[in-house]
Amino acid sequence: MSIRKTTYFTYLFYISILMPGLCWYSVTLAQETPPDTNSTITSSTTQQDNKQTTGKPDTSEAIDDTCLKAPCEPEFKPPSRILRFVDKTHAGISNRLEATVKYADHFFATENVFEDTNKSYARLPLDTIYDQDDGLEFKIKIRAKIILPNTNKKLKILFSDTGTIDDPEANPSNSSTVRNAVSDNDYAVSLETEFEKTGRWKIRPALGVKSRIPPDPFVRIRAIRYQPLTKKLLSRLSATSAYLAIDGFAHDVNVQLSRTIQRNFLFRSSSRWKFTDEKDYSEGTQIFSLFQHLNEKVNLAYEAGIFSDNEDNWEVSEYRLWHRYRKLVYKEWLFLELIPELRFKQENDYDPSYRITFRIEPVFGKKLPTAKIRQVN
Repeated sequence: MSIRKTTYFTYLFYISILMPGLCWYSVTLAQETPPDTNSTITSSTTQQDNKQTTGKPDTSEAIDDTCLKAPCEPEFKPPSRILRFVDKTHAGISNRLEATVKYADHFFATENVFEDTNKSYARLPLDTIYDQDDGLEFKIKIRAKIILPNTNKKLKILFSDTGTIDDPEANPSNSSTVRNAVSDNDYAVSLETEFEKTGRWKIRPALGVKSRIPPDPFVRIRAIRYQPLTKKLLSRLSATSAYLAIDGFAHDVNVQLSRTIQRNFLFRSSSRWKFTDEKDYSEGTQIFSLFQHLNEKVNLAYEAGIFSDNEDNWEVSEYRLWHRYRKLVYKEWLFLELIPELRFKQENDYDPSYRITFRIEPVFGKKLPTAKIRQVN
């Protein structure tokens, strides 16, 4: 019995020595910090002093001293390898999907392209248009963004020829212009910045002026967000509100859903609502687009649009079908584009009419992304 008692107290003595070290080692691993050798030495010395003073092993060392002095913080448990792999895979798919969508926007110079670059950018489309109803006409447009130096790319000047301050980046090919055509001499110039630390949202306030007689100053704020919904579906929300000193309020909301299908195809649904306080005018647009990647120089787009407004109780003012053949003809800045359109206007009792646009478009300051339209597996 004496031998068993001696063995029992020996085991208890060893456990009382090892437990503080095990507790310290577990906390150290949980916090992912290198072990503190000084803490081990201090704990061992304290334990030996307590043993010499009381003559018995100190079992209280099994409790962390810091928990006695202050409430213990919950242990940090790093994500497992499986969770880290899932997060990394999800981020990779989201990045590839967003790169694929933005490739189409850059190549076709859509309205989203201004949101994807923090560099100075300018477009100068030169259009030759033959319309069955209006005959032959020539148009020269300009749309530019200039990043001001020494502002960390946060302050920019936007110059738009669309004449609508609620949508200064709109693509003229996608505007209705059926009964509310914009004057060719109507421009908007604005100074825009971007808020920081807004997560996935891009919040951009601006001050500007709409060129007219007299000039119409305005204040504007825009919010943009990209959000992957599935591994092949990306959403983009753009909401803009502005107040003009003369024309009053203007609002613009655009919701886009882009999805890769098969190989080298990208489908997009774009739903837009606009409102201007000047004439209490609202406009709704629904456009379906299918982008096709042929090669690094040529891309195609097949598009269909429905346009309506509140002037005739939201009856459809126009149906439209159009095709875009866009080719990069010189380096990465000169494009040629052919756009045949078939239009069904309400004012013509929806009888079909055609329009053909031939466009030469130099693009300055824009670098095409290296990605292409592709299936995201």
